[in-house]
Order: sequence, then structure tokens, then C-alpha cells
Amino acid sequence: MSTTGKVLRHRTRASGGAGSGGAQHGRNGGFLHVPIIGHATVQLHADLKETLRSAMRQTHRLVLDLADLDEIDMTGLQLFLTVRREAREAGGDLYLVNVAARHEMKIRLLGLGDLLRAAETRAAA
Repeated sequence: MSTTGKVLRHRTRASGGAGSGGAQHGRNGGFLHVPIIGHATVQLHADLKETLRSAMRQTHRLVLDLADLDEIDMTGLQLFLTVRREAREAGGDLYLVNVAARHEMKIRLLGLGDLLRAAETRAAA
């Protein structure tokens, strides 16, 4: 996978909404890099869902960067699974990068490790 791509930021801390950052889109097999900042929980489900739907309108190859993810619950994980399914149906995929050990453990304990694949770096995704 190319290491260049668009960036769409999901912020739940300060701004409470989604904004777009500087974007570079690779022509052949580009992906959209989406940093998930703050929480992916039931309280913020609608905001995160809109961010990911917006990303899916741009491309079906998404890399969700969880480096700044503070908390995730089943609602957030379910949303990631739904977006992954939709991306795969459209010929793309969804990858997770920079997954904290506590989030990775939650994913594995729930038996979602094969569905929500984590990569060490964006380039490895």
C-alpha cells in the first residue's frame, strides 16, 4: 500500500466534530488515512459514523489511525466492522494502525482480531 493518502481527521475532544487535514491522494491504490482522536463510544457514535461515511465517499481503502484513541466500546468496534464490510464489498478494505495494547487486547478477547486487522505502521497496512 502506498504511504501517501488523504487525511480526514475525526476529533472528539476539543472540536467535537470532523475536520479535514492536509490531503495527498495517491493515484494508484491510494488510501484515506483517518486519525481517530478521543473516543469511539456510544456517546459519540453519530459523529464518528458521519466521519467514516464521509471517508467512504472518498475511497474504499481506509487506514484508521488509533494512536490518539482514548476509549473504544462495542459501539465503536461495531462501527469499524460495518465500515470494513462495506469497504470490502466495494473492493477496498479497512486497516487499523497504531493500536494501543489495551485496545488490541479488547479486540482479541472479543474474537475480532481476524476482522479488525492491526498493522504496526501505516506503510505496513
